[in-house]
Amino acid sequence: MPKISLIMPVYNGAQYLEESIGSVLGQSFRDFELIVVDDASTDASQEKILALKDARIRYLAHPENRGTAAATCTGLDAAGGKYIALLDQDDIALPGRLEKQVRFLNGQPRIALVGGQMQCFGVSGARAAVPLDDGRIKANLLAGAGNLYNPTVMLRRDFLERHSLRWQTGNKSAFDWGLYVDAARAGAKFANLPDTLVHYRTHEGQQSRDQSGIRPVLSAIRIRLMESLFPRLTADERAALEPLLQWIGPPILASAEVRAGLALIPKARSHPKSELGEDRVVVNNFLGACAQRWTQALSGIQP
Repeated sequence: MPKISLIMPVYNGAQYLEESIGSVLGQSFRDFELIVVDDASTDASQEKILALKDARIRYLAHPENRGTAAATCTGLDAAGGKYIALLDQDDIALPGRLEKQVRFLNGQPRIALVGGQMQCFGVSGARAAVPLDDGRIKANLLAGAGNLYNPTVMLRRDFLERHSLRWQTGNKSAFDWGLYVDAARAGAKFANLPDTLVHYRTHEGQQSRDQSGIRPVLSAIRIRLMESLFPRLTADERAALEPLLQWIGPPILASAEVRAGLALIPKARSHPKSELGEDRVVVNNFLGACAQRWTQALSGIQP
């Protein structure tokens, strides 16, 4: 069996597939299988994939569109590798990506999941940076940003199987964040390499970043995390505080809701480090930033 199973979900990705798949086939580490899961594409994706003649490519197809989480799970079910790597259909893996991550995981048996840095190209040319250590990664899970970049991730398959972890279709576009939260709660240790592992393509065809449509999903994931980070808060208190922690695309709240949440931030900040092992300074700095934002906004909120 191969050392790595790299899963690439595809939906109408014909325009970029040759470049993306080519970046995998050109890796310096050669002991892998590339599982391409076609999620019922209606363009020329199938033809593009099947035209690439390499024994390491395994092509699987859904009869109907089921979403990226389901396609990733289909790849996981077919995987034979010790390690599971991920890459999006329009991104480019740098040649040493797999080699660096395998070397790291081989030498760090307590780490269940390792990611890395990304360089954006296309519409944006920014470098996308994330923290390296487990504590800060877990602290940043609370904000739902700046923790792990899905296209760079490599996981231990046995950890997923041992804890019955899968990407959940019900989490919609937050399926990756949901898995990381569930993995943290199951005892996973995380790391990010300092190296740029992936060139991340930004283009107009990407999904909207407006998260208002999946706000209940995001809230449910964050509250699961809050159960571990803030065990002294009651369920009602966590529900009252959570809307103030939605840093990206914050919700519209009544002044009474804001005041109720603000009153809970000191209690949340009084918690010691939890069993997750998060960096509590980073958590408390985030809580402080949220308190400042909503305190400043109070004057413009309708009662």
